[in-house]
Amino acid sequence: MPSKTDIANSALDKIGQTPIADITSTASSKERALLRNFESAVREAGERMPWTCLTKFADLVQSGTAPFKWGYSFSKPANFLRVNRFNQITIDHQVNDHFQCVDRFILTDADTAQIEYNEYNDNTGLYTPLFVEAIAWSLAAKVAPTILGGAGDIPTLMQGFESAIGRAATVDGHQREDINVINQVIQGSRLVSARRFSTNG
Repeated sequence: MPSKTDIANSALDKIGQTPIADITSTASSKERALLRNFESAVREAGERMPWTCLTKFADLVQSGTAPFKWGYSFSKPANFLRVNRFNQITIDHQVNDHFQCVDRFILTDADTAQIEYNEYNDNTGLYTPLFVEAIAWSLAAKVAPTILGGAGDIPTLMQGFESAIGRAATVDGHQREDINVINQVIQGSRLVSARRFSTNG
């Protein structure tokens, strides 16, 4: 299970720097930069796709008054990052026709809001390897200006981040396809059983 220090050292590897012993140490500017940017890197990666290690479910509570464009306003859960499914609808883009995230609220025309969402979590023991890789690339890009000065190749580091997200999205897509196939098989078995029961009953 990776620690915050392990992830920080992976980020340092990507910018050609020697590892640190403990990210919580403030003995050097390198360590301070890593610790200062760690949460931001986790949030940046966590907002990009539906990571299984961050997945939570919630029935939202109506709160406040929705603006003229929307009918209802719901409070976001604590540590909310992004919506993955909204009222059983898979959300591929956070800008969509089903809801809008504004400040602490989710605005929608639906009178109920059940969501599958990503929650910020700093327990690195729960992180998947692909999520760790994405965080490390994001963190590397964030600390490079401080640690390397003008020598950091930020575009290349961000390209590494995007590639890590792309690989994770591909794996996630295959997993979703597998789940859909399994669900279809289960549903088919239920239909067959129902027909048999109806015929034999």
